[in-house]
Amino acid sequence: MVSTNHLLQEYASSMVAVKEHLRSAQEFHEIGLREYEEGRKSGDLLRMREGCEKVFHAYVEASSALIQKQGFPELKSCTNSERRNS
Repeated sequence: MVSTNHLLQEYASSMVAVKEHLRSAQEFHEIGLREYEEGRKSGDLLRMREGCEKVFHAYVEASSALIQKQGFPELKSCTNSERRNS
């Protein structure tokens, strides 16, 4: 049987991970918007693209936070070939 203390520790750890994902999402979003705007103003398509990629990554981080907050564990990173073989 799992102790209450163990469950509380897992919950606290999960909330730390959620906050970290949200912090990361906010940073990626701010940097991405800034890079996109700089690229747009200067006509630098590469800079605009890099900004868009960072904004996209912000949404990935925010999604990870939401999934974890709902009680699902964070998945470990794996390569495409590892996913196909599992």
